[in-house]
Amino acid sequence: MRPLDGIRVVEMGVFWNGPYTSRLLAELGAEVIKVEPPWGDPQRYVPPIIDGISLHFMSYNANKKFITLNVKKERGKELLLKLVEKADVFIENYSPGTVEKLGIGYEEQSKVNPKIIYVSTTGYGRTGPYSALPGFDPTVEAMSGFMDTNGFPDKPTRVGMGILDIMTPAYAAVAILAALRLREFTGKGTRIDMSMFDVAVLASQQSMIYFLGGFPHRVGPTGMFFYPEYLYKTKDGMVYVIIHNDEAWRRLCEHFGRPDMARDPRFSTNQARLAAWRKLVETIGDPDKLLELKFSDDGDPLLKAGIELHRTVSSWFLSIGSEEVMRIVNSVGGAAGVMRSLKEQLTDPHVLARRMWLDLNTPSGAAVKIPGSAFKIEASEGAVVSPGLPLGYNNAEVYRSVLGLSTMEIEKLKEDGII
Repeated sequence: MRPLDGIRVVEMGVFWNGPYTSRLLAELGAEVIKVEPPWGDPQRYVPPIIDGISLHFMSYNANKKFITLNVKKERGKELLLKLVEKADVFIENYSPGTVEKLGIGYEEQSKVNPKIIYVSTTGYGRTGPYSALPGFDPTVEAMSGFMDTNGFPDKPTRVGMGILDIMTPAYAAVAILAALRLREFTGKGTRIDMSMFDVAVLASQQSMIYFLGGFPHRVGPTGMFFYPEYLYKTKDGMVYVIIHNDEAWRRLCEHFGRPDMARDPRFSTNQARLAAWRKLVETIGDPDKLLELKFSDDGDPLLKAGIELHRTVSSWFLSIGSEEVMRIVNSVGGAAGVMRSLKEQLTDPHVLARRMWLDLNTPSGAAVKIPGSAFKIEASEGAVVSPGLPLGYNNAEVYRSVLGLSTMEIEKLKEDGII
């Protein structure tokens, strides 16, 4: 038995956000019917292409059934509403008002199925002054202030992947599960308005707390909670190190033959180290410049302490390999992680043990790698069993088994450009 067995989801999503929301439900056992126009979800054509289908599409649309339906035509609208009659959840991520203009929005759907849970997951939500703006991950990062939290003091940057297109579906999935539970009490469905913008604001909260406290909030590969905390260069790579208490700092200093630094009042407490580190970051921006150029402390004792502190700690780690740095830091009571490459991720023993990359096949037999499920539920784990499939792959199955159409009726729909 799967957690969402018996739950049917009709998804009319495009690109990333909407499709990934329904994929999460499909991992938990929901039957997801993805409805595409006869020309397909645009994500199908985003490179890289394998066996005629985008690998992005295969990943974001795993575990689904695929039908085509032209909802711009009256017969298409009728069939969509008939699907909704037999569904529990409907998901779309078009710009607000688009589905309503087609005559298949929440008002129409709730009339044919009062128990439907209707999910709109868009860039900015259905309300507010930005609601009509087109929403792609990087533009929402920029408009929300989230992009201001990433990068170095002199240059913000987007996150290197569509993180809001992963985070927002996770929130949407929780909201859907809550709505399904609520329906058990009320007997009625509801509308869910998800916004990538809202999630971006929430994701900014730690940096906002820095800002409200007067701390630097865009500081590159570091933080403003502890020092040492940084992505340090090593003899053969890079390691992210966090020394989050003074006892771990004392042990680290002793290991590298500098117990005096743990006693020095400029460095003995995290508060003192953090003040020196903050002064350094505020003054020179990228701390790695210290390793390449000479900087004057201009007679400022706090800046002088920051320069000495970071140069010393950096020199410790630069003299040894990444794995050894991680071993030492973890052994003294800190936390460290070697920075792996994406290539290494594919063969990482922990990734393999957690089944986070899977080898699947397309219907024609082409091999593809698809992300696994993060739902490690002991009684019934999330599962990924098939990649996104060709356009209209399940037309005959769904139109027959769900809507009861005959072969002749399905052929007529094809002739009329409905499917």
